Amino acid sequence: MQIKVSIAICRGTAESDALPLLMLEVDAQPSIETLGLGLADAKAVLTQLQAQIVTRQVELMSTSQRRCDGCGLNRAIKDYHDVHYRSLFGSVS
Repeated sequence: MQIKVSIAICRGTAESDALPLLMLEVDAQPSIETLGLGLADAKAVLTQLQAQIVTRQVELMSTSQRRCDGCGLNRAIKDYHDVHYRSLFGSVS
């Protein structure tokens, strides 16, 4: 059996299309030992979910902080480095 895991981002009343995270193969006839997600599958889901959430939050933060309060235009970006954010569930680029 295949399970598709996706996420939809809601901002106010607008909702994004579902973003696919990953597809899992699970036993269609599980025994008590194979019921639910295994640890590796759960970690994979959590890693993808965290990456999408942090990415969207950083996009919102960067657009709101770039806007000039006086004129409303975006401020110029003077420098950019590949940034890694550390979270409870690991680092996200």
